[in-house]
Order: sequence, then C-alpha cells, then structure tokens
Amino acid sequence: MRVARKTLFPLLAGLLIFLLGSCSFDQPGEDPDQEPEGTTQPVAPGEEIVLPHFAPAPGSVLPWWDRSNLVYVPEGEFVMGEDTDDDVPPDYSPAHAVTLDGFWIHQMEVTNEMYAQCVAAGACSLPEPEVGAPDRYNDPEYADHPVSSVDWQSASNYCTWIGGRLPTEAEWEKTARGTDPTPFPWGEESPECSLLNFGGCLKPADTTVVGSYPLGRSPYEAHDMLGNGVCQESCVNGSSCWPTVFETDGKLVEDH
Repeated sequence: MRVARKTLFPLLAGLLIFLLGSCSFDQPGEDPDQEPEGTTQPVAPGEEIVLPHFAPAPGSVLPWWDRSNLVYVPEGEFVMGEDTDDDVPPDYSPAHAVTLDGFWIHQMEVTNEMYAQCVAAGACSLPEPEVGAPDRYNDPEYADHPVSSVDWQSASNYCTWIGGRLPTEAEWEKTARGTDPTPFPWGEESPECSLLNFGGCLKPADTTVVGSYPLGRSPYEAHDMLGNGVCQESCVNGSSCWPTVFETDGKLVEDH
C-alpha cells in the first residue's frame, strides 16, 4: 500500500527480511441476487478451482486448501496513493481513483508450515536466510510465523502452485486501506504495539504468529498488512507489497 509504505521502513527498522504475504483470486460474474453456497469447506489439492459466482459480503472468509483463509475484497473504486507532502515520496502521488474487479486474497501471511508444503511438492525453493540469520523455517516453534527470506520468484511460484497469482499494487493497497483513504489499515490512529508488531515491540525484534494483532486488521479483515517483520511484500508488477491474488481461470495477470 503506497500510503502505508511511507511509514513501513521506519516502523520496521531491524527487521529487514522478505516475507510471503498472500495470494488472491479474481471474482467472476457476480450475481448479487444469488444466495451464497458452498463457501465453508476447504478446496482439496487437485480439485478444479471454482469460486462462487455471487457477490459475497466484503471481508467474507473462504477456506483454502493450503491451510489458509481467503477474504473477499469487492469490486469498485477506491483512492490509491496520496498527494505529495514532505513525508510522501513523489512516486506515491498524486492520489487518484482506481476501479478494480472483486477478488479474494489471503487473510494472513503465508506461514513456514504452509510454504513447506510447496517445497515438499517441488514447486517452491527453500528460503535462503542471510548469513548469520536464525533459521526460522526449520524451527517447529515458528511453524505459524510468516515465512521469510523468500524472493519474488519463489513468492510467485507459491501463488501459482495454489491456483493464484501475486496481487497488483492496487489490489494490495485496496485490501489494506479499503475505500476510506486513511494512512493505516486500522484507520488514523498512530501505530502502537497493540495494533502491529514493529520497532521495539518485541525485544529482541522477532516475528509473531500470524494474526496476532486483530485490532490492526484492515476493513476487509486482512491481518498483518503492516508489521510482523514485513519489510517488503511483492506485487505482480514488482513493487513492494506481497499478498497473493487468485483467478478462477488460472491465468497469471500481466504487469500493468
């Protein structure tokens, strides 16, 4: 999210790691009059990916077969970016209206346990922590922590493996801020340790179990859009952001 990113790096000093965020699905042919059906059971590996052809409520949850949940971000317009001031880099401005189709996106970051499934299947590469960095990936106590030390290509591979793609920057930003152009996923309130894991919240600095800060969730029920070690989340167009977007037709979305 561009607006959130202006505060991201100072908030996360000392946590310079890459994390796999989420994947998302495009929402086909919505029929607002059709009743929701079949959204409570996870999709099994090998099953055809068929998402509901109705308009779910914003923030609706859909269990997915990689042991995650997806949340729904509805179609429509939102304000992306921010008008330039002393704290906003020039490429974040000006604020402008963007219209998106509806899509599903991971509710939380991809965990070490989730990513290990992709590695075991031969579709993803092992994380590569920096020399001297702790090996959280192979530590059972960190199974539910966000996977780190994963590059852009590995993130893309994971998303493809579970039937999705990396999100565009616009999709990530809308998930994080909703339609109200506030500076943080939770609103206007300044960051504090009850809302996210950043800065000196943990000593020594470390990640936490995903979803540990429900008060900091976004308007669409997405967690950890800021904090918890997120230094850079990858978007399909290569900019900082990292959830995963899913499409029903299985096609990857081109850069834009």
